[in-house]
Amino acid sequence: MLSPRVRVRLRVERASMRPLAKFGAALTAAMLLLTPTLRTITCAVLVGLYEEPEKPNNAIDFIKVTLGAPAGVDVDALKAENEQLKSKCDDLEQKLAAAEAKLADGGAAE
Repeated sequence: MLSPRVRVRLRVERASMRPLAKFGAALTAAMLLLTPTLRTITCAVLVGLYEEPEKPNNAIDFIKVTLGAPAGVDVDALKAENEQLKSKCDDLEQKLAAAEAKLADGGAAE
């Protein structure tokens, strides 16, 4: 249940947004472009596209490369390597625990 104060605030916010609703996507795009981070990213991508001698076939890959994502990374291979390293880490932790237990038993016997 909303308090009366919250209900009033919601009504005021909805009423203030009604005139803006008719602008829709254009207003949203304008607001996004006014955001400094998005403006910087957009400019970096557009400048990269302008400087590219041949226009790319895949826009998403071009944006990723322009923004610094590593190219040609095999995600499945990385996941497999990650799983292999996790299992190796688990084995080494078990060996360490066994060695510590053996050391503790050996130290107590003396």
